[in-house]
Amino acid sequence: MCTVDDIQTIVGNWEHLRTLRIEGWTVETPSKEVHRQLYHLKELRLVAGHLTGDQILRFVPSVPVSTLKKLHLISISGLTNNDLFSLLSLVSPTLEELYIQSTPTHRAGVDEPYALDATIPNMSRLKSVTLDGDHASALTIARKGPGSRKRQMGQSEIRGTITLIVHTEFEVVHARSIIRALETTGWKHVMVWWNRKIAWDADTAWDDATFAMKATSIQARGVHLRFRFFDRSVRLTPDVIEYKPGWSPLLL
Repeated sequence: MCTVDDIQTIVGNWEHLRTLRIEGWTVETPSKEVHRQLYHLKELRLVAGHLTGDQILRFVPSVPVSTLKKLHLISISGLTNNDLFSLLSLVSPTLEELYIQSTPTHRAGVDEPYALDATIPNMSRLKSVTLDGDHASALTIARKGPGSRKRQMGQSEIRGTITLIVHTEFEVVHARSIIRALETTGWKHVMVWWNRKIAWDADTAWDDATFAMKATSIQARGVHLRFRFFDRSVRLTPDVIEYKPGWSPLLL
């Protein structure tokens, strides 16, 4: 099995390579002799391996501009939130799809902004985000702006889909922060999977009726909001609460 350095050395010579998907590689001490290549990748999918920040940055060029449209990171270890910030900063002008699952990117402290929170204002082409883990706050929803063409024309645009999967240990995303974010979001479809206890207990000032009323008012903006609960321990709790523009709330 090859190391990441081996793989990058080999594919660095493939000037017409546009899609790279790697699953599993040998973990070794990173080589200082491997230089960043000027790849023209449009899709990068990395699964089940260990990477340093320097190694993952070699997959995308710093000049003249990134060409990457799709980025999938699944079961990757070794990256920090700052590493992810550096990566997303490089690909932000072109990125259209981001998928992160089972890939911890620890922050240096609670005051360090999430990488996606900080870079999403520059991602005018982003259409799809799926985050399974502690990778963003409600700011990732709130800061999604219009497409570049609409922004230049001074017009608003709501489009794209974001899915956040919030686990018990991640309490930065809760009902109130989501509702506030929806007042300014540029996302068309927002789906949040979470533990019902976190979502509602974190907002003790809001009962379910108040929450439903506020969520329904967001429909006027054309936003499709969908909550899915994966905590089945609460009886009489619907698995899904859905709010569609022009519809009454649906309990599915």
